[in-house]
Amino acid sequence: MLAAMLELRPAQATLWGALAAGFMLRAYAALHDDGMVWPDEIYQTLEPAHHLLFGYGLLPWEFVRGARSWALPGFVAGWLGLFELLGLDSPALYVRALKLVFAAISTLAGAGVYRLARALGGRELDSALAAATYLLCPLALYLGARVMGENLAAALLVWGMAWLVEPGARSSRRVLLGGSLLALAVFARLSSAIVCLVVVAESAWRSVRERSQRPLFASLLLTFTSWALLYGALDALTWSELPDARFGGFMHSAWLYVRFNALEAGGEQWGREPWSYYPVHLLRTMPGSCLLLGLALLATTRRSAGVVAAVTVVAAYCLVHLALGHKELRFLAPILPVACSLVAVGLQRIPTHFEHLAQGGVALTVLLTSLPTPWLTMGDLGNRVGHPDIPAWDFSGSVNRLLLSAHDQPDLCGLRVGTVHLAFSGGSSYLHRPVPIYRAGTPESSRHFNYAITRADKAGDVVARDGELALVRLARSCVADPDYSWRLGE
Repeated sequence: MLAAMLELRPAQATLWGALAAGFMLRAYAALHDDGMVWPDEIYQTLEPAHHLLFGYGLLPWEFVRGARSWALPGFVAGWLGLFELLGLDSPALYVRALKLVFAAISTLAGAGVYRLARALGGRELDSALAAATYLLCPLALYLGARVMGENLAAALLVWGMAWLVEPGARSSRRVLLGGSLLALAVFARLSSAIVCLVVVAESAWRSVRERSQRPLFASLLLTFTSWALLYGALDALTWSELPDARFGGFMHSAWLYVRFNALEAGGEQWGREPWSYYPVHLLRTMPGSCLLLGLALLATTRRSAGVVAAVTVVAAYCLVHLALGHKELRFLAPILPVACSLVAVGLQRIPTHFEHLAQGGVALTVLLTSLPTPWLTMGDLGNRVGHPDIPAWDFSGSVNRLLLSAHDQPDLCGLRVGTVHLAFSGGSSYLHRPVPIYRAGTPESSRHFNYAITRADKAGDVVARDGELALVRLARSCVADPDYSWRLGE
């Protein structure tokens, strides 16, 4: 393999090397990091998917009140069903297999960065370096192996943009494909609709200025409208029985999500951050990548229509999220590949006699930026849970590995997680047993559970240990709990 790499041109070697390194690092995280940085990576994807496929699992408020589409959990449930058919029916196997799928999707987004950079006029080596900027940046590495809608949306957005802005390829077929990919990103992450709106506005403006562009604008509008109707139909199928569902549940999740987060500022109950949150934590997480992105934006002075579209999309997406009070660093992940593609555009503005020096500088910056990734903290990533100096790597991983151990106990009839909030546990996705899971504070005297995850120094009949935590057996049987609810927090 090394000999084959040496025979490649520098651009090819850089691209394939970045893709290989990017996937291997994500695969390593998929197999060795059982923790969670944000609860949504379990409770907006894996847990509702598990509930959908197996009939049980802890559901957050979004899947009780209908503030999320079932499209993403349905996608995840499809993979879980496939793994079950293949015999990967143990949570220790299917969770890691699913993480590897999302690691591959995140790596595919890196290939999309190269494709978009070339579509924007970037040279081969510059475009390969842009792909490496994404594939090896710490934020993308931390999120890359996590089962999150942000990863899927990122890949769909960058490939959709690449198909739409490629010079000389603005045909109805490409508009259909590119527009469909952008629309599917909305199914994965609703905020992707910002990109769709900007693209429609840009296409409408071009159709006004150039009569020849009108058929393409009509094709794009028809494509987005068709997918929007499908999104609404899925909501009508899944949320029509809710008491507050209007129009038969059509577009219920989209309307409720926007109303809750944008109009009612409901997300601020989980924290309100100043506008500086994103700049500060991006610089703490990936300073080198931020430097490259900043220089790229400054260097894109002579812009093609495609570059204008890419810059506008990135700016609009970031500005909307800056305006919202509740901020999480992962919210910017879907637009990160599109932003990284602009590195190639910036490099093209470097004078010829400084070209190789600039390319070498970018390569060195990318490598140096990736090195501190394993030592980033929850505070670096902008997560307010616990002390800011807690390592983000494998945060709450001990709890989830003990859930895997609990899965193997034949007499398990109920479990209490006494060390973290249930939202920072793997839930039924990791336990994979149709037994109730209780939060800390549930009294042992209720006898609704016969196992508990607790601190090892307080353990009794220890079944398994992981770090400072232990899985302990409390009794041989349980008293049935007729009032138990799978709704998280009830």
